[in-house]
Amino acid sequence: FIEAADILKFSDDEIKTYTKKEDLGAAVKAVKKENTLLLISMGNRGSMYVYNDLSGVIPSKKVIPVDTTGAGDAFFGTALAYLDGKEFTKENIEIALKKGNEAGAGTVLFKGAVKI
Repeated sequence: FIEAADILKFSDDEIKTYTKKEDLGAAVKAVKKENTLLLISMGNRGSMYVYNDLSGVIPSKKVIPVDTTGAGDAFFGTALAYLDGKEFTKENIEIALKKGNEAGAGTVLFKGAVKI
């Protein structure tokens, strides 16, 4: 499925495990392919993206996590919602990741994946 995807999302730990590379940069190079948007969540360090010749790191708001359950899903779902129907430009990707980071950070402030 990874080979056929237009958008890939890994955490920094997941991509290192998947590629068997210790270095995040080497892991990204091993997975990166043309016309595929690669998103990497990095916990309190924010998120990273790579798309063709575009790349960047979007910092995240620093929070004190209570429970990280659902943070990656909140990040990815929000980023996808902000990218839906849009071109993968630097501006659109960075706005989507900023909003995704905010959603992920907000999710870790309480116990469980959904605040009820």
